Amino acid sequence: MTRIRSRKPTGRVPWPTLLLEGEEKAGKSYRLAEFSTSKRIGDSWWLDLGEGAADEYGALPGARYEVLEHDGSYASILEQIIAVREYAAEVQARGEPPVALFIDSMSALWDSLKDWATERAKESKANRKLLAEDPNAEIVVTANLWNDANARWHRLMTKLLTFPGIVVVTARGKEIAAWDEKHDRPVKGERVWRVEGHKSLGYAATAWIRMKREEGASLIGARSLYCGLVPGKDKPRPLPENWTLEWFVFEALRCDPATAHVRDLRELDASVDLPDGVEYQTPEEFRERVAAAWDDVDQLRSLHAEAEFRGLTDKVVTHVETEQQVTIGDMIVARGRVLAQQVEQRRRQPRPAQPRRAVERPQEPQEPPAPADHPPGVENAPETGGEGASGANETPPVIAELYERLGKCQTAREYQAVYRWAGRQGIRRTVVRDEELGEVEVGRLIMHRQKQAAEAAVVGQESTMLAAAG
Repeated sequence: MTRIRSRKPTGRVPWPTLLLEGEEKAGKSYRLAEFSTSKRIGDSWWLDLGEGAADEYGALPGARYEVLEHDGSYASILEQIIAVREYAAEVQARGEPPVALFIDSMSALWDSLKDWATERAKESKANRKLLAEDPNAEIVVTANLWNDANARWHRLMTKLLTFPGIVVVTARGKEIAAWDEKHDRPVKGERVWRVEGHKSLGYAATAWIRMKREEGASLIGARSLYCGLVPGKDKPRPLPENWTLEWFVFEALRCDPATAHVRDLRELDASVDLPDGVEYQTPEEFRERVAAAWDDVDQLRSLHAEAEFRGLTDKVVTHVETEQQVTIGDMIVARGRVLAQQVEQRRRQPRPAQPRRAVERPQEPQEPPAPADHPPGVENAPETGGEGASGANETPPVIAELYERLGKCQTAREYQAVYRWAGRQGIRRTVVRDEELGEVEVGRLIMHRQKQAAEAAVVGQESTMLAAAG
């Protein structure tokens, strides 16, 4: 019997993650510099993302913070957050005043992730064709690319929400026209407020403060027993004119550094418990493995179990054949059913009577030489692509077209297109002779060449990176 693991709640206030959002020039960045002057916090670190205010506000009397340096990439930004997070944990273990981390602003971070998804979308086959016809055409960013952008956002936010100290982030906010989703048009005379950033930013924050130039600051919401608002009942609560972040953290939220703890938010990472030797794979990389095993029901069954283990079954990718958006799990299951039906149909078909073979083994005939214009390795290929057709010295047109298509392939998608074409022609199981593999079925030959092209591409990327590093 499985043992229940539980504990009593502590009732202690965790380290907060505060959101300051509002109009431009409403004083959000100033509040960060002002907070760094507090005697109740220790070292402060400022991560400037697209605002450029960190250096100037360092002249504020009493301000004491360090500006984190980065190159603008997601990896560099995340690296600095992790470094400060580790330092904050050491400070907390020594019982010293808490570390504060300021990020100004999260709007710029989400903009960069959206740009990353858009640039990746431009490389898709459909969008390349669209841009070739119209360079100003609207780019379609598919769900799998948004999934990757969201995954990066949530990974960074998890680091902030489990930060062993105080985190304050800023974001831009403004009033915009309400939008009628049903009719795809603005609602006349109706205005709503929008925070420029990921839609989950307000939800994730411990407390949400809105700042306006003329109306001052208001508390929009807080996850707190001491200064929280009741949804649907309480309206946004104006903060005192002389409010400060020091007062809000230590007095309003009642965060006590002596008892405060990291929020009990477990980092969910499906790649952590992978077996030795199994590397992390993106949904698109896993899709390529499914495509390579498209006609092998045993491999598909194994891949479905692996997808469940990796947490990839609900990830959206492009279907191998239809090129529609579908989850990995649904695609594998649907293909498995098709293959199972084909096996069942073949099983039910009556088998033709087999003639009795002579005991004496006949002498193997010598293979006639192929003509000069014979492509390398086509052996007894049927003219119509069916199995068991009579052989011929001349290359069947369908096989010649196969080699012509393979010679033009450069990407995995192009090899997959040839694989689907071979299926429609009924020649996937036709045996040809390959210089490297010997006698091999057309389907296996295509997958082998696709794998070689993928390995060559990886080697080329590594050579490029090494040359750039050198």
